[in-house]
Amino acid sequence: MKRITSIALLFAAMIVVTIFSEGCYYDNAKDLYPIDTIYVNDSLLDSTASYTYTDVRSILSTNCATSGCHAAGNGAGRQPLSTYDEVKTAIESFSLKTRVENGSMPPGGSISETDKIKLIDWIDQGYSEN
Repeated sequence: MKRITSIALLFAAMIVVTIFSEGCYYDNAKDLYPIDTIYVNDSLLDSTASYTYTDVRSILSTNCATSGCHAAGNGAGRQPLSTYDEVKTAIESFSLKTRVENGSMPPGGSISETDKIKLIDWIDQGYSEN
């Protein structure tokens, strides 16, 4: 009788462990659906808005084209970001968008989230000059 009780307790313990170990799974959309999935990033701005260089020029001059960073003639060997053509070169040749998205530009992440989104949206829309 003692042996049957021990076996029953062992069996019950195994069932409890199985139930609890299978119940601790956190669904993650990127893990469950890695291909052909669109992940929506909430935006502080109107996603239907269209931006031009005029809209982002002040963002660039305040956060990027400053002395010691990306100002014209900075002497630091960095791509200047003072004119539209310089910004276009930075987008096409120096992965400006990626650097803004990952926070490596500007250093210290001094750009506001709203300005960051506006700049990225402008690049995504084809970085028009006018």
